[in-house]
Amino acid sequence: MSFAVAHNGDAGFPPRARRLPCKRRIRTYPVGEAMSFGKGPPRPSIDWTAQRAFLGRPWYVWQLNLYALLAVLFVAFVGFSFSGPFLPLLVRHLGVTEPRAVALWSGVLIGLGPLSAVIASPLWGRLADRIGGRLLLLRTVFGFAVLNALSALAVDVWQLAALRLLMGALGGFTAVALTLASLSAPPEHTTRAIALVQSAQILGQMVGPALGGIMADHFGIRAAFFGSSGLSVLAGCNMLLMYQESPAYTQQRRQRRTGETKMSLRDILRTPSFVPILCVLFVGTFTNRSYQALIPLFVASTVSAQGAVASVTGLIVACGALAATLSANVASRLVVYFTHAQVLLVALIACACGSGLLVGSHTALQFGLLRVVVGLFDGSILTLSYGLGGSVIPVENRASAFGVLNSGALIGSAVSPMLGGVLAAFSLRVAFLCNAALFCCGAFVAWYWLGARREGSLPAKPEE
Repeated sequence: MSFAVAHNGDAGFPPRARRLPCKRRIRTYPVGEAMSFGKGPPRPSIDWTAQRAFLGRPWYVWQLNLYALLAVLFVAFVGFSFSGPFLPLLVRHLGVTEPRAVALWSGVLIGLGPLSAVIASPLWGRLADRIGGRLLLLRTVFGFAVLNALSALAVDVWQLAALRLLMGALGGFTAVALTLASLSAPPEHTTRAIALVQSAQILGQMVGPALGGIMADHFGIRAAFFGSSGLSVLAGCNMLLMYQESPAYTQQRRQRRTGETKMSLRDILRTPSFVPILCVLFVGTFTNRSYQALIPLFVASTVSAQGAVASVTGLIVACGALAATLSANVASRLVVYFTHAQVLLVALIACACGSGLLVGSHTALQFGLLRVVVGLFDGSILTLSYGLGGSVIPVENRASAFGVLNSGALIGSAVSPMLGGVLAAFSLRVAFLCNAALFCCGAFVAWYWLGARREGSLPAKPEE
């Protein structure tokens, strides 16, 4: 059994204005993938055809607005990652000199943010559904600017710990950003918009540490935190000047106020398919984050030249991140022809096979190539999970749902380094086998609970 959802001329248009509108298509979804909740007034259709000239060519207005949002998010993600990797150096600068104490404080400071964000993210998501995501993003970036500047002025690690806890409490940035992006594009481009946000995040996290390291080397470790603060201010100003909240988001809030579509946390969790999606998202973030600790350990055990460990590790991490970016964007295009669950199943099986092969790698070159292969598939897991999560929850509660999904991802990010470190202390190959087993569990969830095994989940052919 499946629900048929028609995409007609009012629902959305192809990404380039110079192309002709697509023919009417009917896409089928398995039970639970296209859901509604409650009753409310009928939604007025949104005109996605409005165009505006830019750089001498016509563009859809929603395209320009989405690209403006992505530019803001890229600067914000660069700022967020500008100083984070250098927390251990700041801890040492604040007078903690004993190596074990530095490691302990660094781990605590890194974990405090995600810990408080797990609790805060669903709350900020619910608030975004009520007052709008643009205002909350501005609150986050300017709040981060203040807290990073105060971190640069901290005089002991206890002050720094309190500030990191507050940063996590200001969390929810990713969930709100995904909601804004998904509502800034026509419905059939939702997954594509989510993939672009993920790409901006990955690229920002690659550029940020490199620029922050240069600033820290030339102007001191505190300068990196001031630089992070300045970039957050720049992102906030760009948000004020460049991005306008989309008509879909405005309509979503109006529908929420006038209809009966408000969902509690229990309602969200009881929505068919939502908890399985949450489990797959946990698997994707847990395994992806585990490589951050496992890669340098494996490289150090195989590379003979001690001075080359950092550079080889950096190269593998960068190549894996670029592969994940490509994976997210390719997957967002494949969902036009296959369901989210089917693409997700293939990605999880491929990642399980790749992680299993990592157990047998003996050189840094073999490991690096296999990590890129895994990245070509694991980058799509988060994109597809969020896209699928957005489809099972009514649009009026999308920010709330993304807040819950983001909490699941943060739990995976927080638990992964600790458990991965314990397994790596026993054996690196056991840690890779653990990742392979988790991918297999995720594949089973996608096959059994998300509808990948159902014949009715196959997309219908376009009508002529």
